[in-house]
Amino acid sequence: AILRAMLRRPFGSRRVLGLIHWQALKLWWKGAAFRVRPEPPAEDVSR
Repeated sequence: AILRAMLRRPFGSRRVLGLIHWQALKLWWKGAAFRVRPEPPAEDVSR
């Protein structure tokens, strides 16, 4: 089933990647803030 899907739509994953970047570009044009992922704590934390 996976092979058949890959043969039917060989550029499907590239399309998704392109659409993700297109959405990011639109957000950048609108002035959306970029948030950097915070550093993990130095020590393991559990609750």
